[in-house]
Amino acid sequence: MYSTLIVSRDKRELESMWRAADICDKLAVDPFDPALKPYYSMCNPVDSRLKPRPPSMLDFVQLVSSCVGGLVRVLCLLYELFCRFVVL
Repeated sequence: MYSTLIVSRDKRELESMWRAADICDKLAVDPFDPALKPYYSMCNPVDSRLKPRPPSMLDFVQLVSSCVGGLVRVLCLLYELFCRFVVL
């Protein structure tokens, strides 16, 4: 069974995401800028998924799923069918 949740974000949180992405974009253009040097490690993390990026639609949606045996399995299948034919 899947559940889609809509998440709200605070304006300050979104602005912070935009600022961090802008800093990394500027650092990519001029990597030797002394004002941006302290942010180098933030913009080049070991795991590329942690690199700052602008907000996207995925930042406002969470998908939760849980399917266990029995009746819940039947409900999961019905829900998937419903999503295929009604939502799409």
